[in-house]
Amino acid sequence: MEQVKIFVEGETDKKFISDYLNYLNISFIGDQINIINGKSESHIRLQSSAFNLNALNLFVLDLDNDLLEEREKEIRAILSDYSVSAELFFYPNNSNSGTFEDLLKSMAWPQYADFFQCYSQLNNCITQVHSDFETLDKKDEVYAYLSALLTKEERYQRADFLHFTRKPTSNKPHTPSYMQTRFWNIESPAIQPLKQFLLTHLSA
Repeated sequence: MEQVKIFVEGETDKKFISDYLNYLNISFIGDQINIINGKSESHIRLQSSAFNLNALNLFVLDLDNDLLEEREKEIRAILSDYSVSAELFFYPNNSNSGTFEDLLKSMAWPQYADFFQCYSQLNNCITQVHSDFETLDKKDEVYAYLSALLTKEERYQRADFLHFTRKPTSNKPHTPSYMQTRFWNIESPAIQPLKQFLLTHLSA
């Protein structure tokens, strides 16, 4: 029987899942994690040739503002056309509406939680003063949080520390890992639903 395949929405999601599987000491190979580049019906159908017909397929997607039951029903209706076995997990916790970035924010250390309150006030101020500016999104918010935790010296080489999806090169052979405890509480209660989902379906 073939190995389990994992489907995620983008490069960032793929890197995070890859780093987290390593952290959990779960063996996997690179092509087990496939990128859908979105969670719409068309995006999912475009990946149908990669579906694992002989074993389990795991989908780890953003729930966004959808209701869990409705979104799960929609995805399963699409997958039923291909007769594949699948289990679904929706960020941030397979229950509440939200995204991958919401999970990361929830994993921030408690002493830094007020950063996001300050950032929200900054964002509101910017959009009120400059109505022509685009609202900063959750990705911007997470990047700002990570940048704030870098030392002054590290900020001069910010990409080396925060470009988690950077391809390794001869000059920079190591890609930063998401599993850095100075940024996140890797054992946070917030990540336990994802942990249990992966352990349930990937542990030998």
